[in-house]
Amino acid sequence: MSQQVDVISEIKSFIDHYRECVDNIVNTLRRLKDAEQLLAREEISRSVYESLRMEYFTQLMPYVERYFKLKFRLKEYKNRLQVLLTRLKLESNRGSTSRIASAIDLYRIDSRYRFLTSKSAKPAEGEASSPVRPPMKLDLSEVEAMLNELIRLESRIDVIDEISLLEEYLNISIKRNPNLDKSEWEQYLKAVMDRWSEVKSSYLRRLEDLETKLNELSDAIRENEIRFAVGEYDHDTYNERRIALEKRLNAIKDEIETIQRNIESTDLRILRSLELLGGVKRG
Repeated sequence: MSQQVDVISEIKSFIDHYRECVDNIVNTLRRLKDAEQLLAREEISRSVYESLRMEYFTQLMPYVERYFKLKFRLKEYKNRLQVLLTRLKLESNRGSTSRIASAIDLYRIDSRYRFLTSKSAKPAEGEASSPVRPPMKLDLSEVEAMLNELIRLESRIDVIDEISLLEEYLNISIKRNPNLDKSEWEQYLKAVMDRWSEVKSSYLRRLEDLETKLNELSDAIRENEIRFAVGEYDHDTYNERRIALEKRLNAIKDEIETIQRNIESTDLRILRSLELLGGVKRG
């Protein structure tokens, strides 16, 4: 007898487990960032920071493992909900409850998606015996809310933190267990690298825009100096414009440095993860 599972209950359960996992990771990462700020302000020593860091990552290990296993399934659940939601909307527009039922039937084709059926219903005389499905209502707003919650949870941990978590997990786990199943983690790393490729492309486009603005501001600063030199601007006007332009220039330089630092450190973490999995060796 095949197992009968309610797909909505299945996804609700998945969301609860995934939310709990994400909450634990986000809270621990927040404490780590707080410790980094204490170190930067020299309120704690490097040795104290490293002890805290190791303690926090040790606490994170089981959650990181669960996170990547669940995240790998999240796309499948999103697709299921998107298909169901689209069909419900289409059939709702037509006002046909019978067609909504047929849309739900698609999920019964696979035993994993079959809904519970009535055991007491009997076939009419002369009809072939078949399970009778009880009437079932699917709340469109509930399905939509579940999909939105999956999308929200998916974005709570950004890809840079994901790569950092993955590298730390591999570094600790492989030392503890040299026989770790690396093929599974290669899949997770590939998925994260694909996501990073998209984010990195947006970073690079942002860098191009910032470089253009940087050149424009440099030209504006030179123009301000020339106008002051020829007497077009008085000293107060010149200083006011200079301070404003230099403030904008420095802000752009800081953003460029931050983006470049993020790109370099994240690429390095990916390289180290590949090395830990045996996919790359440095010359």
